[in-house]
Amino acid sequence: MAGEFQMLDLEGNKNLDLESFCRINAPAIIYPYIRQHVRALTLDAGFTNPIVLPIINFLKLDSEMKTVN
Repeated sequence: MAGEFQMLDLEGNKNLDLESFCRINAPAIIYPYIRQHVRALTLDAGFTNPIVLPIINFLKLDSEMKTVN
């Protein structure tokens, strides 16, 4: 599974934070779909206990990663 994102600046705002979008927003948008896909795939494959990926707070994860580095 892959996600392709396109950022459009309709208001002429030159302060778009592409790095932040790639670290926080894009993963937060695509992750629920990946999570559901993994669950459905393992359930349809006949696993008695399908794999359920944990919910991730990407904003919190990003701030924790900044404090580590």
